[in-house]
Amino acid sequence: MYLLRTAGPPLYHDSKVVAALSEFARSSRFAGVRILICDSDPIVRQFHRTHALAQRLSTRIEIRKIQATVDTPDWEFALADGLQLLQCDDRERWLGTYHRNNQVRARKLLDTFERDWPLAAADANLRRLSL
Repeated sequence: MYLLRTAGPPLYHDSKVVAALSEFARSSRFAGVRILICDSDPIVRQFHRTHALAQRLSTRIEIRKIQATVDTPDWEFALADGLQLLQCDDRERWLGTYHRNNQVRARKLLDTFERDWPLAAADANLRRLSL
């Protein structure tokens, strides 16, 4: 599963969404979630369920921060299995579309994600410090 997250809507803090991410990440030893974000400040400033889950399942869920020099799209999307696509088209009203089987659009978005993933880096602010 691939997520490109450009803003900080409460969707990713919702307990049902986090439970679904957790279930997916634990569903198979081959399952993995990669999340790209532009700004880690909202996650760092206060408790965030997706961030906490990523810390607990660090081998299955990875969050990276897109570097400021990378030109990122102004929309968000989630991809699963190369077919399923959830895309936020209007972040002001949080409206979007879901496609259960749109391989062409999913492939284009996956190409965008795969282009940006190597350019992103783990944010030191998101690391878990064990004492």
